[in-house]
Amino acid sequence: LLKLRPLQRPGGKSPGVATPGLYETTKFSMTANDSQREFAMQIVRTLRDAGYEALWAGGSVRDQLLGKTPKDYDVATSAHPDQVRELFGKRRTLTIGAAFGVITVLGKRGSDPIEVATYRTDGIYADGRHPESVTYSDAEHDASRRDFTINGLFYDPIDEQVIEIGRAHV
Repeated sequence: LLKLRPLQRPGGKSPGVATPGLYETTKFSMTANDSQREFAMQIVRTLRDAGYEALWAGGSVRDQLLGKTPKDYDVATSAHPDQVRELFGKRRTLTIGAAFGVITVLGKRGSDPIEVATYRTDGIYADGRHPESVTYSDAEHDASRRDFTINGLFYDPIDEQVIEIGRAHV
């Protein structure tokens, strides 16, 4: 069982999230997938430099907590899809999931694309897989819509902190 300890920080805020719960955990080691990890960090830096919140989310956080190399990285952000496209350019982005708040950012040749999802709440899932509507929201609401508690965790790759928002301790 993984134990996360509350992190005491001056000011109580992380530059990546409005009101997070920050938790210390072991630092994640770099692996053979370093270029993909660096690409995901570059996306977070670009979004933050433009004034948006940006964190890793979902399976990459889970895999790192389990000591595994993530298969891919997903970024959750306060930037809306059109803002993501403006930052990374139309040639480097795909809008396949834009209706759900997701823009795919393309990296250099040979690297896997990274999905950048706007914080959101979902409408009903009539087909069991896709929401009929989405409403852009904040990190707290986005975390609460995710399918598993561990997928509701975020990771700040700049400060190297696991962020648990609005949930009991894991």
